Amino acid sequence: MLGVSSKQKLTLVNKKLEDAVKRLHEVALKEGLDVQVATGFRPQAIQDDLWKQGRTRPGPIVTWTRHSKHSLGLAVDLFFMVNGKADWGIGKFVALGKIAAKECPELEWSGNWKIAREFCHFQLKE
Repeated sequence: MLGVSSKQKLTLVNKKLEDAVKRLHEVALKEGLDVQVATGFRPQAIQDDLWKQGRTRPGPIVTWTRHSKHSLGLAVDLFFMVNGKADWGIGKFVALGKIAAKECPELEWSGNWKIAREFCHFQLKE
Protein backbone atom coordinates (compact mmCIF):
# COMPACT_ATOMS: atom_id res chain seq x y z
CA MET A 1 0.00 0.00 0.00
CA LEU A 2 1.28 3.48 -0.82
CA GLY A 3 2.10 5.38 2.33
CA VAL A 4 0.52 8.72 3.20
CA SER A 5 3.71 10.61 2.35
CA SER A 6 3.95 8.91 -1.06
CA LYS A 7 0.32 9.70 -1.82
CA GLN A 8 0.84 13.35 -0.89
CA LYS A 9 3.93 13.63 -3.08
CA LEU A 10 2.05 12.15 -6.03
CA THR A 11 -0.65 14.83 -5.80
CA LEU A 12 1.99 17.40 -6.82
CA VAL A 13 3.14 15.67 -10.03
CA ASN A 14 1.60 15.43 -13.48
CA LYS A 15 -1.61 13.32 -13.42
CA LYS A 16 -0.28 10.92 -16.06
CA LEU A 17 2.84 10.34 -13.93
CA GLU A 18 0.74 9.92 -10.79
CA ASP A 19 -1.41 7.27 -12.46
CA ALA A 20 1.62 5.44 -13.88
CA VAL A 21 3.41 5.35 -10.51
CA LYS A 22 0.26 4.06 -8.78
CA ARG A 23 -0.05 1.31 -11.41
CA LEU A 24 3.67 0.48 -11.07
CA HIS A 25 3.22 0.26 -7.29
CA GLU A 26 0.28 -2.14 -7.64
CA VAL A 27 2.11 -4.48 -10.03
CA ALA A 28 5.38 -4.32 -8.07
CA LEU A 29 3.57 -5.13 -4.83
CA LYS A 30 2.31 -8.36 -6.41
CA GLU A 31 5.99 -9.17 -7.05
CA GLY A 32 6.88 -8.49 -3.42
CA LEU A 33 8.29 -4.98 -3.99
CA ASP A 34 6.75 -2.28 -1.78
CA VAL A 35 7.59 0.85 -3.79
CA GLN A 36 7.26 4.29 -2.20
CA VAL A 37 7.91 7.85 -3.39
CA ALA A 38 10.96 9.63 -2.00
CA THR A 39 10.69 12.74 -4.17
CA GLY A 40 8.23 14.01 -6.72
CA PHE A 41 7.84 17.67 -7.62
CA ARG A 42 10.85 19.78 -6.70
CA PRO A 43 10.73 23.60 -6.96
CA GLN A 44 13.42 25.09 -9.20
CA ALA A 45 15.03 26.89 -6.25
CA ILE A 46 15.61 23.56 -4.51
CA GLN A 47 16.92 22.00 -7.73
CA ASP A 48 19.35 24.91 -8.13
CA ASP A 49 20.51 24.45 -4.53
CA LEU A 50 21.05 20.71 -5.04
CA TRP A 51 23.04 21.43 -8.19
CA LYS A 52 25.39 23.74 -6.24
CA GLN A 53 26.24 20.94 -3.82
CA GLY A 54 29.66 19.56 -4.68
CA ARG A 55 30.26 22.38 -7.14
CA THR A 56 30.09 25.75 -5.43
CA ARG A 57 29.41 24.54 -1.89
CA PRO A 58 30.66 21.57 0.13
CA GLY A 59 29.27 18.07 -0.20
CA PRO A 60 29.00 15.35 -2.79
CA ILE A 61 27.37 15.99 -6.16
CA VAL A 62 23.77 14.77 -5.90
CA THR A 63 22.26 15.92 -9.19
CA TRP A 64 23.49 16.18 -12.74
CA THR A 65 21.29 18.97 -14.06
CA ARG A 66 19.71 22.27 -13.17
CA HIS A 67 16.83 21.40 -15.51
CA SER A 68 15.32 18.37 -13.81
CA LYS A 69 12.00 16.81 -14.79
CA HIS A 70 11.26 17.00 -11.04
CA SER A 71 10.90 20.78 -11.39
CA LEU A 72 8.18 20.22 -13.98
CA GLY A 73 6.34 17.55 -11.98
CA LEU A 74 7.34 14.92 -14.55
CA ALA A 75 9.67 12.74 -12.44
CA VAL A 76 9.81 10.78 -9.20
CA ASP A 77 12.54 9.14 -7.16
CA LEU A 78 11.40 5.89 -5.59
CA PHE A 79 12.56 3.58 -2.82
CA PHE A 80 11.42 0.30 -1.28
CA MET A 81 10.03 -0.42 2.16
CA VAL A 82 11.51 -3.62 3.60
CA ASN A 83 10.62 -4.63 7.15
CA GLY A 84 9.60 -1.05 7.95
CA LYS A 85 12.84 0.51 6.66
CA ALA A 86 13.80 2.31 3.46
CA ASP A 87 15.83 0.19 1.04
CA TRP A 88 17.64 1.51 -2.03
CA GLY A 89 18.97 -1.86 -3.27
CA ILE A 90 20.05 -1.71 -6.91
CA GLY A 91 18.81 -5.24 -7.58
CA LYS A 92 15.30 -4.25 -6.60
CA PHE A 93 15.47 -1.26 -8.95
CA VAL A 94 16.59 -3.49 -11.81
CA ALA A 95 13.52 -5.66 -11.20
CA LEU A 96 11.32 -2.55 -10.96
CA GLY A 97 12.76 -1.17 -14.19
CA LYS A 98 11.76 -4.40 -15.95
CA ILE A 99 8.26 -4.20 -14.49
CA ALA A 100 7.95 -0.57 -15.60
CA ALA A 101 9.07 -1.39 -19.15
CA LYS A 102 6.34 -4.02 -19.42
CA GLU A 103 3.49 -2.47 -17.43
CA CYS A 104 4.08 1.29 -17.69
CA PRO A 105 5.49 2.08 -21.14
CA GLU A 106 4.93 5.79 -20.56
CA LEU A 107 7.68 5.71 -17.92
CA GLU A 108 11.39 6.04 -18.58
CA TRP A 109 13.76 4.49 -16.03
CA SER A 110 17.07 6.28 -15.72
CA GLY A 111 18.74 3.03 -14.74
CA ASN A 112 18.86 2.35 -18.49
CA TRP A 113 20.71 5.57 -19.28
CA LYS A 114 24.35 5.46 -20.42
CA ILE A 115 25.29 8.59 -18.43
CA ALA A 116 23.86 10.19 -15.29
CA ARG A 117 22.34 6.83 -14.35
CA GLU A 118 20.18 7.07 -11.26
CA PHE A 119 18.47 3.82 -10.32
CA CYS A 120 15.69 5.38 -8.23
CA HIS A 121 14.60 7.89 -10.91
CA PHE A 122 11.55 7.38 -13.15
CA GLN A 123 10.07 10.03 -15.43
CA LEU A 124 7.47 10.40 -18.12
CA LYS A 125 8.82 9.76 -21.60
CA GLU A 126 8.87 12.76 -23.89
